[in-house]
Amino acid sequence: MPELFFEIGWIIVAFAAGLGARALRLPPLVGYLAAGMALAAVGVEGSAVIDRIGDLGVALVLFIVGLDLRLRNLLEMEVIGVSSLHIVLWTALVTGVGVAIGLPLVGALAVAAGLSASSLVLAAKSLEAQNDLRSYHGRVAIGIILVQTVVATTAIAAMGEPPSPWALAVLPLVALRPVLKRLLDAVGRGEMLLLFGLALATSGSLLFGAVGLSSELGALVAGALLAGTDRTGDLSEAVSGLKDAFLPAFFLSVGLVGLPDASGLIVVLGLLGLLVVKGALYTGLFAAFRLRARTAFLASMPLTTYSGLSLIVASAAVAENLLPEATLTALALATAASYLVNAPFARRAPDLWPRVAPWLETWQRSGRPRDARPETLGRARFVVVGMGRVGTAAYDYFADRMQCPAGVDEDPGRLAEHRSNGRRVLYGDARDATLWSDLGLDTVEAVVLALPDRESTLAAVRALREAGFEGPVSALTTDPDGRAALIDAGASAVYLSGEQVGHALARHGLRRRQRTVPAAVTLDVGAENRPSAPLRPSREATPMEA
Repeated sequence: MPELFFEIGWIIVAFAAGLGARALRLPPLVGYLAAGMALAAVGVEGSAVIDRIGDLGVALVLFIVGLDLRLRNLLEMEVIGVSSLHIVLWTALVTGVGVAIGLPLVGALAVAAGLSASSLVLAAKSLEAQNDLRSYHGRVAIGIILVQTVVATTAIAAMGEPPSPWALAVLPLVALRPVLKRLLDAVGRGEMLLLFGLALATSGSLLFGAVGLSSELGALVAGALLAGTDRTGDLSEAVSGLKDAFLPAFFLSVGLVGLPDASGLIVVLGLLGLLVVKGALYTGLFAAFRLRARTAFLASMPLTTYSGLSLIVASAAVAENLLPEATLTALALATAASYLVNAPFARRAPDLWPRVAPWLETWQRSGRPRDARPETLGRARFVVVGMGRVGTAAYDYFADRMQCPAGVDEDPGRLAEHRSNGRRVLYGDARDATLWSDLGLDTVEAVVLALPDRESTLAAVRALREAGFEGPVSALTTDPDGRAALIDAGASAVYLSGEQVGHALARHGLRRRQRTVPAAVTLDVGAENRPSAPLRPSREATPMEA
């Protein structure tokens, strides 16, 4: 097939495959992988164009993950403990299986160590799709994969491909953080902010690759250099669109790995079967470290994949004549197939939890969990769920009127920030129905949902109603098509953010058209109708009500 097809046609193929997957209610990346496998089956080979664009998409994904990274998250006991024990137990199990099927001991050990790692790209993509990158279980999952990456990199070096002595030169890069912060403040917004993020992500990737380290790790470290700064969110949002445009090429290229022979296909099926063992082992270890069963399940789902690092380890082993070359093809297809199998389940993990909860909760250890939720809302009369900009404004509105509010959020970093500012914000996942039934909502008069996506908001509304809360539930959404679904689920009022601002601006203009308007007016949306009593949904201010 002409090379021109890969330069232009892959976009059409990716779009059609993603659209087909969406029609089947599957994540689009499943379509990209399936399209790659289908093309490989008819003899289509990979392309340097696809590989380069895909690599750039991966670099941007990991750059965004790095922006949310905190070093202290990697030093938590559950991250170090679970990752270490999982690597040891999994490596011992898979090495035994490899030796049993005839692989040399050292070669089987190398493959097992590589397969212990999970895909950072897929985990980040799945967690990002659920807005869970900053959640407790999201931070734990990403931290574990980073520890695995270090171990796999060590295994690669042991196979005869050690990093360059220049690798130590990356350590002083941390001194660039103040300079990068100033640059970030200086670039402003728009295309300059996008180019800054793109340049930083690619520079980190290329630098680490040049000294024999993982280029993916370089992109992540580049993002981590700016983690926690005031404009981290702006930078992440700026590069997000470009990441979404380039990443399909990565999954398409993964699907173009080719097909193994009959014996290789048996290996692939066996490795897919071992995925169940891998996920169960994670869940059991999380429970052993006193995490709640729900957290253990949600953290295990994005980890139940294989990583491309296994191919790098296996390649080094093949070069040392420790493995047959056919092993590479089988591992490549098993890695791609693990993405295909895992993606739908990881994406729907919160919805799947109620089905497995009765069984998994029997394995939860007694005593107070490490990720224990609050036991009471105290005397809170109003609860604000999601303490971002909108949620913080709602909380302060209640607090200024002595209405005794409480906030709920699942981002530990955000919790610490609000608590340092004197706000009463509790840890909790609003999608967890048991959270509301355990807390008790007897004193609560109304709940405000200021969550970042429609799916989370819809799940929170249902959880509140299932817990028996009968008071007003006000929800914010940016999706006009989702308003009816939120109302049907039990929301008392649904606010469409852009529409509400437009209405408020128009009302402000109408009411002041015959007055002398000051040169500068700061519009406080809804200030003209702000009641002194607790907020209740009003038909005038609400575009759709139950």
